[in-house]
Amino acid sequence: YRLEHANQLAGLGLDEILDRRAIVLLEWPDRFRDALPKPDILIRIAHDGDARWVTVEPDVTFGQ
Repeated sequence: YRLEHANQLAGLGLDEILDRRAIVLLEWPDRFRDALPKPDILIRIAHDGDARWVTVEPDVTFGQ
């Protein structure tokens, strides 16, 4: 949420992080969709009062 432009991603070292075989979680990836690789899975976390939901699914829509 602190980044305003996709070119600011380079300063985070994100390329090196994404080159590893690891799980990487990004908050608000839709803000820089065109600058990120297509994810393998999509994890959604939602809440309503005290209730929490987590869904994990193959991502088929992120790149669209």
